[in-house]
Amino acid sequence: MKLNELDTSDGISDNDWSAVEDLVLNIVNQSANGQDDQSFRLALLFKLESLEEQYGRLPSLLATQADFTDDRTQALVLLKEAYINAGKLNDYKNLSYVSASLSEFYAEDIVSYEKLCFWAEIFKTNLKQYEDDYLNELVTTINEYIEDCKPV
Repeated sequence: MKLNELDTSDGISDNDWSAVEDLVLNIVNQSANGQDDQSFRLALLFKLESLEEQYGRLPSLLATQADFTDDRTQALVLLKEAYINAGKLNDYKNLSYVSASLSEFYAEDIVSYEKLCFWAEIFKTNLKQYEDDYLNELVTTINEYIEDCKPV
């Protein structure tokens, strides 16, 4: 699949992805203002479902759905599927971002220090293929968290 330079790294058109970004921005703004964001969340989930029917289960769609689901178990399942699918596509951008999200997931819900370390190492490895200023800062934060949580 040949990508337009404005498409997402997994092939979603810029026009389709802009609609997702607009809904996400509305959710963030509603939430920041203390207003109910439920209608925008539902609209986002419907949009993601529509795009999934059009494009398939692409990493960008799955990871975005994970970000906006309240079910932590479902979010983890979606993130892992997004990571696997990014790997199948050799989508280094999504490999980096999704492994970052998985690292953050285990940092927030420290159920397993080993899983946190596992995903942090994968995240650092992926950063060698796709560097990003935000992700470089995030890896530092995650490394600090790992040190703070290290079992004695």
